[in-house]
Amino acid sequence: MHPIATDPTAAEFIEHLSRYAPDTPVRLAINPEFPYAHTLGDIVLGIGHDGRPVVYIGESGQAGFLPALTAQDLGWHPSTVVPARTRRGVGATDQ
Repeated sequence: MHPIATDPTAAEFIEHLSRYAPDTPVRLAINPEFPYAHTLGDIVLGIGHDGRPVVYIGESGQAGFLPALTAQDLGWHPSTVVPARTRRGVGATDQ
């Protein structure tokens, strides 16, 4: 995971994306409690609540559930470990 500032600039966002291959698809991960992946929509320049320019990235549709490992990498879900299993012989009883 590459942590990004809460309110990154366009240059910081581009810098973070430059770590990945240029042909890698980009998705939005939405809703930590019920995580979904969404495709990107239009990118527009708007005005934020403080009156300053802001680049907005739209969402154009849902791309299915967010993979569990991705939700874990984002810190949204705890990592899970498969419990060790012991093999018991036929006819074994608990004592």
